[in-house]
Amino acid sequence: MMVLGSTFACLLFCLGRLTMAKQLQEWGDNPSFSVFVSPSGISDIHAAASPKGLIRTQEPPEEIQFWQQPVAASRTQEAFKHRHQCKDEDVLRETFDYLKYVTAGDFRCADIRRRLGHVHGLGFLSVNQRKVSLELSKAPSVWGDPLPSTDVKRAVHFQKIVQDLLDEVDLPDMEFAVHFPDDNVPTLLDGTPILQNQGRVGKDLLHVPRSLWDILSGNMSTKTNDIANITCASRIPKAVFRGAPTGFDGPSNSSGAAFQEATLRNWRYRVASLSARRPDILDAGFHHIYGGWSSFQSSMKHVMKDPLTDQQLACYSAVVVVDGNTLADRLPHQLKYGIPVILLHHANMSFTQANYRAITTSIDEFWYPELTAGQDYMQASTENLEGLLDTMSKSWSSYKSIGSRGRTYVMNALGTDRLKCYMYQLLSEYGRYCLVPTANKTG
Repeated sequence: MMVLGSTFACLLFCLGRLTMAKQLQEWGDNPSFSVFVSPSGISDIHAAASPKGLIRTQEPPEEIQFWQQPVAASRTQEAFKHRHQCKDEDVLRETFDYLKYVTAGDFRCADIRRRLGHVHGLGFLSVNQRKVSLELSKAPSVWGDPLPSTDVKRAVHFQKIVQDLLDEVDLPDMEFAVHFPDDNVPTLLDGTPILQNQGRVGKDLLHVPRSLWDILSGNMSTKTNDIANITCASRIPKAVFRGAPTGFDGPSNSSGAAFQEATLRNWRYRVASLSARRPDILDAGFHHIYGGWSSFQSSMKHVMKDPLTDQQLACYSAVVVVDGNTLADRLPHQLKYGIPVILLHHANMSFTQANYRAITTSIDEFWYPELTAGQDYMQASTENLEGLLDTMSKSWSSYKSIGSRGRTYVMNALGTDRLKCYMYQLLSEYGRYCLVPTANKTG
C-alpha cells in the first residue's frame, strides 16, 4: 500500500509539472504578460489575462542581465504613451539639440558625484534596475551654510517623483544631477547637463518644476482640487497680493540706509507700498517677515496684513503675482482662481556662487512661453502697475475672460498626464547619453 501511495503521489506531481509547463507555453504566446528576474532571483510570471494570476518558481534562468529581460506589456514605452496620451515635447527636442551642439554630443556622465560633489545644492540620483537612489552634496553655500531643510525635502520629493515614474514604465539605468535651491547654476557643470527647476527654456535642462509637483504626484489636496470651482457671493473690486518680502534686494544690514535701499528695490515691498497709498485699487501686504527685514518690524507696520485663504483671494477682481527670490511658485495655483493674474516677472536675474562663475539668466519654467500676455494673464512692472490697476478698475468685468483663459490653460495643458509624459521624455532622452555603467563612457 505504501508503494502504491508513493507511486500515485509521484504521478500526481509529474502530471502537475506537465500541466504547468503546458500552461506557461500557452501564455508565452500571449503579449499581456512577461517573465523577468527579480533582484531576489525569483522568476515572476505576470499573467494579466490568466485566471491563475501570478506564479512564482524557484528555477529562474541564470545570468540574465536586467536590460536583457522582456518588458511587461503595460511597462513599455508604447503602452505608457498611449495611457497618458503623450505628445512630443518640442521644448525638450530644442533643449537636447542645443546641448548636443554645445557639447559636440558628448555629455560627461562618468563619476558625477566625485566631479561635482563640491557644488552646493546638487542632488545626485542613480536609476538602477527600476529603483532610484539619492545622495546630496555636502558642500556649503557661498555663505558657509549647509543645505537648508527646505531643499532637502525638495530633493526627497523629487526622488519620489522619479520612483513613481519607474514604478509605471522602464527607464535606462543612469546617473544625473539635479539642482534644488532657489538660485541657478550654469547649463553645464564640467560638461554635465544639470537638471533645474527654472532657467532658459530650450537651453537649460528644465524638469517639471516644484510649482507643479502636486499635480505630477497626483496627490492634490481637496483644497487644491477645489480652487478652480470657488464661488463668490460678491467680488471685491480691487486686486490682491499676500506673501512675504522675499527678494534678492532685502536689507543687507540693520542700518536705516540699507532698509531704505531695499524698500526701493524689492518688488514685493513696492507693491505693498502702493497698496498703502492706493487702497482703493489694491489690497497688498505681508503676513510675515524674515531675515534682514526682521530688524525693521516697527517700520513695516503699514505693509503688514492678515493672511488670506484661497477662498478669500479668489473673490477679489484680480490677483497680483510677484517674483521673490526667484520666480513665484504660486503662479499656476493662482491662475486656477479664474480671475485675471497680474504678473510681475523678472526677464533675468543674477546669481553668484562660490563654486562657479556668477551668471545672469532667465528664470522661466518650461511651460511659461505657452502663456500669452494680454490673453492668459496681464503683464506688469513696478513702474506701470498703478496705471494698469487704474485702467482695470474702471471695468473689472471687462477682464473676466483673461481669468477664464488662464484657468483653462492650467486645467487643460498642465494635467498629470502631460507632466508624466514630460518627465519620461526628459529622463529617457537624457539616459540615451548617460547610460549605466558609465565606466566605458569617456569622462
